[in-house]
Amino acid sequence: MNFLIFIIVLFFLLKHYEETVIAMAPLMVLLSMFKVPFLNLSTISLGDVLVIIVLLLYPLHFRFKDVKKYPFHICTLFFCIAFFCSNFFGYEKHWFLSIVKILTIYVFPSILWVCIEDKKSLSIYLKSVLIFSVVLVFYAFFELITNSNPLLVYLNGNAELMDSVTISFQERFGFKRLQSFLPLYGAFGYTIGSFLLIVLYVYLYKRDLMRNQMWLFLLPFMLFCVFLTGTRSVYVSFLVGCFLLYNYFIRYRSLIFSAIPFVLVGVLFFLGPFFSEVLNSFTDTQNVGGSNTDMRLEQFSIASYYFLQSPLFGNGPTFTFTIAKFFDDALLGAESIWFVLLIDYGLLGCVAFLFSILYPCYYLIDRGKGLLIFVVFMFFINKSLSSVPGISEGYFFIYLVFFIKLIDITQKEGFVKILKIKFNEHKEIVNNNSSL
Repeated sequence: MNFLIFIIVLFFLLKHYEETVIAMAPLMVLLSMFKVPFLNLSTISLGDVLVIIVLLLYPLHFRFKDVKKYPFHICTLFFCIAFFCSNFFGYEKHWFLSIVKILTIYVFPSILWVCIEDKKSLSIYLKSVLIFSVVLVFYAFFELITNSNPLLVYLNGNAELMDSVTISFQERFGFKRLQSFLPLYGAFGYTIGSFLLIVLYVYLYKRDLMRNQMWLFLLPFMLFCVFLTGTRSVYVSFLVGCFLLYNYFIRYRSLIFSAIPFVLVGVLFFLGPFFSEVLNSFTDTQNVGGSNTDMRLEQFSIASYYFLQSPLFGNGPTFTFTIAKFFDDALLGAESIWFVLLIDYGLLGCVAFLFSILYPCYYLIDRGKGLLIFVVFMFFINKSLSSVPGISEGYFFIYLVFFIKLIDITQKEGFVKILKIKFNEHKEIVNNNSSL
């Protein structure tokens, strides 16, 4: 299947470059699951190879100066420095992997920025999100009903998936934890939660982009999938992401507040035990299965030990999972991005990651798009509370670029419409005066 996906995406990149890059962006979490066809590479995925092809084809469609308008190049620069120092001073040296990671995580969003130029581009991105959501949700419910995941089992049996993909049948809160056909529950929860917020935001604020409102039937099923991941980091980050819709809540607060009692009664009546168990899991972490406070403290202790071996620049890329985990089984999946940053990239890597979170927030507030900081916060909380395999250090830029372009393009087109109306009114007045 990985070879088939590669051929299909390559064909469309050669035939419809811009449209394919835009449609490909929401699918990066899926493309990064697959190994490169015919090559036994443990760290480079099919998604990475496709991004390299995107970059190679870029000069045939755009000028290099077009990408200068991308506002987050400085975040890329900081991570370039952190990756370089980690490779140069660290024990593990993976120069090629580091270059590929920078291209995939930080350079690809800048190409997406250039490709999204008008409402047609926004519509392609939105359609990709909607179609991918339908497939994810449909398969997730199949997984829930059958308590199986035959697609991932088949692909894994054919050695087509990266080692980071885990197939699990764990239960939590009385349900099988859903992962659909993504790397793990956290990746599925973050992806479907982000898609849900994108669809809601477009429907509530930019409704002309989604004329077919039949897509709205998907929303309750997407919300259901978020909860059935059984992942507390997903719950918290999704609730934070909902503040993206703050203006809508304020505008219709009287209606929302009047509906809250009825919603609460319905929730308590039908899902009371489920939500009670979820709330208890935040204080009683020992009895819910999976990671708990003691496990996290032990992982932090291990991460601190390796951090002190090379505190400034880290021990080198992939050191956490190739060496540290080999000697310390208790490290498991390193249940927070901070553990990996401390071990692999040291203090410089932590500063680079923190800067990549804070600078976009400053940019958004400065440009009057303050509510979009919750897109950043949603990602930051999710990655801080859990490792989220399949979601890289700068994955949120793929969503943030869409939201920024959505606001800029629709505002620009609205301004042009106003100018045309004013011009026509002025023209009509002039004609009337001349006729008199």
